[in-house]
Amino acid sequence: SIAFANDHPILKPRIFGEALDGLCQTQANVAKLKSVWNLMTTTTSTAATNGTRQKVPSFLESPPTAYELNVLLKSLASRGKSRACVDVFKQHVDHPHPTLRSNYTSPSIHIRPDAYTISTLFTILTDSISSDQKLCDPVAFSNTIEDALISPASSTTAAPLHDKLASLTFSTCWQWNSVIEILGLLGKEDDKSGARRTHHNNHVYSSLLKLQVKAQELFVGHRNGPQLTMAILDDMMQNDVIPDVVTCTLAIKAMSQAGNEKEGTTTTKNLAVDFLKKMKTHPKLPSPNQYSYSAAIMACAKLNDHQTALDLLEEMRQSCFAPKSGDDSSVQPNTWVYNTALLALDEKPIHSRALWPSREIKRMKRNRQSQKRHATEIGLSLLDQMKSDHTQLGFDTFPDTVTYNTILSVGSFSHQTTTTPLKLIHEMKFNGIARDAFTYRTAVMASTDVRDVQAILQETLDDEDFLGMVRRRKEEGDLTAVFNAGLFFFSTSGDFLRLQKTLALMVEREVQSDDETVTALIKAVGKSGQAVLLKNLVVFLGDKSEGKEKSSRGFSATSKEHSGNSGGEEGDIGDAVLQFVRLVKENAEYLPPLNESHYSQAIEVCLGLRDFTNARSILSQMRSYGRRPTARCMESFATAYAKSAINPPQKSTSENAASWADNAYKIAMALVSPQPSSVGTVARACAVTGRWKQARTLLKMIHGRVLSSRNNYAGISSEKELESVRRTQSLLLGECSRQGNLKAALFYTNDIQDFASKYSSNEQVDQRIGSWSGLTEIHLDEDDIFVDLRKVTEVTGSRTSVGMHPQDWMSLIQAASKAGDWMVSFNALQFLRPYVKRTKATSRSNETDTTIDQRYEQLTPALTAVVRCLESHSQQAWAIRSIEDWIEWSGRKPRAEAVLSAIRVLSSTGYGDEVKRLLDECVREDLGFCFTKKGVGYEEMLYIGAVTSLHNNGLYDEADEVFMAGVSAGYLPFYFSAEENGDNVLDLHGLNVALAHSAVRVAMRQHAAAFEENGSTDMMIITGRGRNSAFRLRPILRPEVQRMLLEEFYPPLNTLSVPGNIGALKVLGHDIDAWQNYQQEQKGARMLELADLLRNLSCQDRLKKSIALSVKAIENDDTQNSKG
Repeated sequence: SIAFANDHPILKPRIFGEALDGLCQTQANVAKLKSVWNLMTTTTSTAATNGTRQKVPSFLESPPTAYELNVLLKSLASRGKSRACVDVFKQHVDHPHPTLRSNYTSPSIHIRPDAYTISTLFTILTDSISSDQKLCDPVAFSNTIEDALISPASSTTAAPLHDKLASLTFSTCWQWNSVIEILGLLGKEDDKSGARRTHHNNHVYSSLLKLQVKAQELFVGHRNGPQLTMAILDDMMQNDVIPDVVTCTLAIKAMSQAGNEKEGTTTTKNLAVDFLKKMKTHPKLPSPNQYSYSAAIMACAKLNDHQTALDLLEEMRQSCFAPKSGDDSSVQPNTWVYNTALLALDEKPIHSRALWPSREIKRMKRNRQSQKRHATEIGLSLLDQMKSDHTQLGFDTFPDTVTYNTILSVGSFSHQTTTTPLKLIHEMKFNGIARDAFTYRTAVMASTDVRDVQAILQETLDDEDFLGMVRRRKEEGDLTAVFNAGLFFFSTSGDFLRLQKTLALMVEREVQSDDETVTALIKAVGKSGQAVLLKNLVVFLGDKSEGKEKSSRGFSATSKEHSGNSGGEEGDIGDAVLQFVRLVKENAEYLPPLNESHYSQAIEVCLGLRDFTNARSILSQMRSYGRRPTARCMESFATAYAKSAINPPQKSTSENAASWADNAYKIAMALVSPQPSSVGTVARACAVTGRWKQARTLLKMIHGRVLSSRNNYAGISSEKELESVRRTQSLLLGECSRQGNLKAALFYTNDIQDFASKYSSNEQVDQRIGSWSGLTEIHLDEDDIFVDLRKVTEVTGSRTSVGMHPQDWMSLIQAASKAGDWMVSFNALQFLRPYVKRTKATSRSNETDTTIDQRYEQLTPALTAVVRCLESHSQQAWAIRSIEDWIEWSGRKPRAEAVLSAIRVLSSTGYGDEVKRLLDECVREDLGFCFTKKGVGYEEMLYIGAVTSLHNNGLYDEADEVFMAGVSAGYLPFYFSAEENGDNVLDLHGLNVALAHSAVRVAMRQHAAAFEENGSTDMMIITGRGRNSAFRLRPILRPEVQRMLLEEFYPPLNTLSVPGNIGALKVLGHDIDAWQNYQQEQKGARMLELADLLRNLSCQDRLKKSIALSVKAIENDDTQNSKG
């Protein structure tokens, strides 16, 4: 304690603040800082201050203020003690709720913080966040604090910021959890006059937004990021805090993070750019600055929208040329903005999707190469523009190291490009721009010519500035990384001659080698496809590493034996590989010792070549040296066996595939924590070989691991891992569909749905988070400046759905269809209802018509599979129901194949009238267009199929009615006309047999109708010569029409060949007259029979009497029989 002046209050608190500030500038440690602080806060007495009694240091004139607390916080933060800052704050700030004060240490000295204190503390926590920090367990603040808080605000009072954020928080970032506790200590603002609203200003909100955005970027376990941002912005408006340019820029960053949060959708609207535009027009918002534009351009980069990024950059340039006004809104671009725009040129890598076929992925990769070349052209033009703006306009846009590095990293320099990476490096040297290791590495990777790569490596050794920087920083690994990139480039291209030169150059110039160097050498030998040579190399290097050097004579002989002695190019390649291996052997002392990863990589290369013998040999040597194989190595064994089972070599048998699948399963089950992608590959191998139970066991293993990591919060499942799970599920169900195994498909579906239910139940700690009305309590008008971001945060949900997807339900439907279970097939179709409805024209949002049409076409095979299964089981009623449901869901014409299948089952069961009704339903004009194959119209295909089906099932009258309906609507051709000589001509070209039958019958009726008016005439029927028949010049229609006229008409109609035209038949007029007269006679006979029937109809009394007589006669017969 301090013992002077008899403890009279003679000192001012600021003296201690200045003392702490002075100590902070020295090398004083944390203990010394705390000792000074404790000196001020521990010796206390109770005094009355401002009408209240509180603890005050006995030697101070007044209580400590926020200034002293601020100095201490900054001093502790400068020494990396961010947690200590939070503890000090808690120690000297009372909790506003008396029921919670027992949870915190009673402060010896109470200090009221100001806005600077809060913003400083939030900034300290933000700076301490790092991607490699340990994750903490999430805290459910809504459960632990809810009971102790004061009752919720009334409908006229908005909830405090702490309550909003606490109800939404579920984070593995301890800094954010500390923020929630700090806001809880600050409490609600009781004084409406604003006396206690000291911490409500732009600095506090900006620092809080920075922390939230950073936590959202770095932590997968930090959930509800957009909702948290919206709550902070809402609180600003509640407290009448007009956002400044810093806050608006942070809002732009938050909108870029909130871009694609809605599950199952892909939004193309750039909310960040929209908000930037609003900053330029809204009177309450500040004008954007360079940082605002840079944040919006970065949002464009995340959405792969480089065109919008370039437009924003050009907008900045044009604003500088506009006439100056009182409010100068010009924003001059600088080098940083240009570099951000260059980042927008970088296309994201292609992720494999379960719904994408391999050919689609290959096409996308080809497009990516074309896009990279286009990005190179744009990047080079931007580089020229930067230099022009700097020299001609005086902008601060002179290119720097980041500029050139970005151009090299996003581009691909082909042979057609005049500017090469080497020229860019020379340009950097000429302009005095520093080159670093990243510059040379990206230059190597961006090159496509091996000669350019060799020149870049030589330039690296000749660059004295770069070498001097490496020596000053003592980072020899930078130079090694450049040469490793060259080794990997040459190994990928298979240029072993330049590999030798590069390795020899590294040894000559004493470039340090590392583990990556050895990896590049191993992959280079593996690229040659000679697993035996790789095994011998690894054995040799392993012996050198363990001090067990052996004679190299056997090594060289074995290598030469397998290097190929054939002449030509293959022999040259084999000799080059052998010479390269000998060079590696001669410089073995230069290379670092082999470690577990090197052995594992060599094993992976052998397994990639499906050489299990040499892979096991390397594994045996690895174990003989006491080195345990890594988990990745064993996963590679399992994956290699599985891939061999899935795509077995040509000479292998089904027994080999089954054996490989069993080996893969045993290894996967023995692994402690395998990757879901590896287990998924093994599961698929088991399914391919018919081991459904083992596949299900592995699927449950994957589900269990994901749920376990999610419950422990130590390893929150990443989007990539969930995508791997999704892909495994789809592939397993797809295999069930391919093999028609419905039992396994139902088991997998049940497991997937159960897993999705458990996963989604942990999506939020409290389901009330999603329905909390705090974000909607503030009813805003058209002046709501955060309306765009508010729309995004209205929907909560995971980005990646782990349940059944449309493709999975389709696989289940196809499996049921192949297995013949029409009930499962029909019921499973109902699960596609929401997905089909999303393709309806009235439900389209911001997706393009092409995208929606593609999604619809992916769903249509499900309906076809269901209806065909119903057809095979003669379930005509359910077939019609499926078609009608699909029309209602999609608002489109159903797939022609499905409709024709329903028509066939209706025809086979004699429901001809239902066929006509179904046709009318499917060809409605209000339905959307349906794509067809082979250029045949949709309606034409349906009518042809309907007539054919009805004809094949003997429903000739219904077939003729459908034919005439198709002709009347213009969907079917019917060429029947009268010649100048009075004869009628019927042309059957292009018609099949069923249509030809209907056409002949209809033509005969029309000919008969014309007979009553014009008299008897001949009729010519053109059948064609059979040029388009399956067997050329062997017509089908001609004999079929002749048979029809002879067998189906009475009296039979004879035909004559037309002289000089073997593709035509003539029916004589008198034969047609005889047929017509017979038809009239039969019609008269039928009318007489009908009259007799009508004459026999009796009145009611005669009918009763007749019935009574019949009953009496029956009774008499029974009596006689009984007597007999």
